[in-house]
Parts: sequence; C-alpha cells; structure tokens
Amino acid sequence: MSVEHLTLVICLSCFFSVVVEKQVSWLTYFSSSCMLVVIGLILGALKLVPHEHPIYDFFLGPTLPVILCLMFLALDFDEIKSIPKRFIYLFCFGAVGTLVGGVFAGLIGYQFMGIDAIKISSQLVGSYVGGGENALAVKEILDIPNSLFIPVFAVDNILTSFWMILTLIIGKGEFEENKGPAERENSWDNPQSNLIEIFGCLSITFLVLQVSKYLSNLIGIHLLLIITIVASFAVNIKPFKKYLRPSYLLGSFLFAPFFFSMGAISDLSVVAERSLFVVFAPFIVALTHGMFLALLTFNIKGSRLEKGLVSQALIGGSGTAVAYAQAKKWRKGISLGMILGVLGYTIGNYAGLLCYELTLKIIKYLGV
Repeated sequence: MSVEHLTLVICLSCFFSVVVEKQVSWLTYFSSSCMLVVIGLILGALKLVPHEHPIYDFFLGPTLPVILCLMFLALDFDEIKSIPKRFIYLFCFGAVGTLVGGVFAGLIGYQFMGIDAIKISSQLVGSYVGGGENALAVKEILDIPNSLFIPVFAVDNILTSFWMILTLIIGKGEFEENKGPAERENSWDNPQSNLIEIFGCLSITFLVLQVSKYLSNLIGIHLLLIITIVASFAVNIKPFKKYLRPSYLLGSFLFAPFFFSMGAISDLSVVAERSLFVVFAPFIVALTHGMFLALLTFNIKGSRLEKGLVSQALIGGSGTAVAYAQAKKWRKGISLGMILGVLGYTIGNYAGLLCYELTLKIIKYLGV
C-alpha cells in the first residue's frame, strides 16, 4: 500500500473515531483512542492495511518522544510536587505480579519447550515491566533466536493493544480532576491557538528534545527520563509559557495515528501459526499481573483509573501510559504515567533476568 493511501486510511479512521466519540453519548468513555486501536486491528486482520509499513515505524518510533514531550509541556507542574506513595505501592505490586506470572509461565512451558520457554517468559517480563527496548535487551543477553523472539513479540503487541482497551473500559468514568468533561474539553481540546503559538510550541518542543538527547548521551540516563527533567524546566520559563497553550492539542493530534499503528501492527494470524505456548505465555504473564493489582491492592487507596495507569506503565510503557491518561483527559496522569513508565524501563532488564534465574532455580529445586 502506498504512503498516500495508508495516510488517507489513517486520517479517515482518526476523523471517524473523534466524531463518534463526540456525538455518540454511550461511547463517551470508550474513547476515540480505544476505537482507533480496534479499527487498526480489524483492518489489519482483514488485510485492508499492511501489518508492517514505514508509517507505523515513524509514529511508534521517532515520533513518540515528540508526543510525550508535547504532553509533558501541557502539564501544570505546580500540581505535581511528587508521586503519591500509593502509586509506588501499586507499581511494586504490579511489577511483582508480572515477575510471578513470568516464572509461572516458564514453569508451565518448560514441560513443552524446555529452556526456550524460560527465555520467552523472561523476554515477556522484561517487556511488561519495561518496554520493547527491554525485551530486545533480554533477547541479546539470553541469546533468544529470532524464530522465537519475533512471534512472541508479535503476540506481545496484540496483547498490549487489547490491554489498553481493557484498562480504558475498566477505568470508565473515573477522573482525577474535579472539572466536568465540557470544561476539560474547552481548556484542552480547543485552545484557540494561532500560528505563532503553534510554531513557538513546536520550536520549544524540539529544543527540549535536542537538549534531552545531548544530556542522555552525555550522562547515560534514559532519554524519556531526561525529557521529563528538561521539560519541567522549560515549562517554567516565563517567555516560553505563552507559547505552550497548543501543546496538548498537538500531542493529541500525533497520538491518533500512534493508536492506529499500535492496532495495525498486531498480526492476529500469528496465533494460528505458532506453538500454543508462544500464544498463551503473554496472557499468563499479563493476567497474573492484573490479578496482583486487582486482588492484592484492595487496602491501598486508589481508583480503578489509577490502577489502570500503573498497569499501562508496566505492560505498555510510558507511551501507552501517557496515551491512557490522555484518553481519559487526566492531566496529572500524563506526568505520572511517563515517570512510572521510565521507572519500568530502568528495572525491566533486571526483572527479565531475575525471572530467568528464579525459574531455573525452582526447576532445579523441584528436580524437573
């Protein structure tokens, strides 16, 4: 499919999703973001759009830091002094649940695939605590062959898409802000910006990105973490503030094709072509993670919306966590999701390797 044709399909899908979200009241909390993932999945399954295309690589790769930077510049940092402790507790429970799920999946799969099953499970733990970068790191460390890594990564993408839809639905109607939907819409979706503000906002965004990349390479800290630090300084520079009004709208504009791409790359046909364990392992890890968050955190004060954000920060990473908060019009959640996602990236490699070592020790102890 040509770039022009696929771009038309993406634009029409985005237009349809936003219109439906605004006009159909019972779909208000399903969100256009959720619809775009589903549309991408369906069109991909029907072979109406390809599962691989440079456009997807663009929106899921180099565009993502730009999107996250725009979203971060839209925040009111006076409202975000520190991460509430309950989010740290929820994050820890979710991460431990992911690890337990990985060990459990490895023990089950060992009966069918031997050591390869443990490697697959460790790859998934790295991905579901951190992100795709962590899955690739675990692949290199454990020497996972492409014949295993690629199909597992494909199912991983499918599950991540469905997990986004599930958490959006479960978090229905729970908002952190006291403002009503109409007031939020006026202040976020309709900033009434002019070209001077738009180009000023984009200039600040790319300035923040360039400074962040330089510092990331210089001191060896993850780029997304550096973006949060540099953006927090930029947003408080008085001459910059008057140009940041359209940042949320621009971020939302770029997020729409991000969601479509997320659904489109998920090749459902892989389910029929691979070992059943390759298909079910991601679900075992994710469902165990979900059970830990749902059942073991009932004493922690936190809404389903907050647990959904933490879950997205782990299962999907910063990108989907910020997208989740954006879909819910949850301003503070954008910052929290980004920070928690980066925390996941930081420990993802260690979680994946810990899963591998723990599973091997349990197997040795059991004499399997």
